[in-house]
Amino acid sequence: MVKIENIQHASDSLWEKCERCSEFEFMQTLVRNSYLCQYCGHYYDMPALSRLKQIFQNKFEKITLPLENDILICSGEGTIFGSQVVLIAISRIGELQIEHLDSFLITIQYAIAVQMPLIVISSGMNHSKSKISLSYITQIAIEMNSHKQMNLLQISVLTDGNMTDSLSTLFPLGDLTLVEWETEDNRPTTPSDAFVDHYVRRHEVPVLIGQLLSWSSDNK
Repeated sequence: MVKIENIQHASDSLWEKCERCSEFEFMQTLVRNSYLCQYCGHYYDMPALSRLKQIFQNKFEKITLPLENDILICSGEGTIFGSQVVLIAISRIGELQIEHLDSFLITIQYAIAVQMPLIVISSGMNHSKSKISLSYITQIAIEMNSHKQMNLLQISVLTDGNMTDSLSTLFPLGDLTLVEWETEDNRPTTPSDAFVDHYVRRHEVPVLIGQLLSWSSDNK
């Protein structure tokens, strides 16, 4: 499974020590390599803004959110292999706040307004660890359903495969659920959970999303 690192303060250091192989890596090299250890392939947690840059190849328009923290959460509109989409990336969050959910709601509502597919990339936070009222979760589910009723594709990418053990994610899953998997040698040949559609390595995520968007467009 993907092991998640807390890198909220990584930008303050020039070097980062890999949890798996203990090698030190130059921070700029880590950023250029999509937060993958060049020595052992270990996945670091990826800041939200960096996710958008990776998926959109640095060409996108940011959506204004109430929580201005590009490390934790970031939304944008851009093109993925010819398809216009709205994407929100949510990094590992220690304690979920109302502002996080407000940012998510704004992103969904934006996708509805511009009538574009919605991509959600998150660790898949657990209900049991959240102090947020269920009314907020219900509101998110309602907005997600409104988006889905417009026949717009929703894709969820979970960056922490361990969340699929219970699928008790705070945010509703989309029409298709991808799980970021760290290595080929221990990746299941078939999904171990009924709600997982595909396991994917980090560098494959943009291409696979593009293929799914193209498939969805061709089958409307």
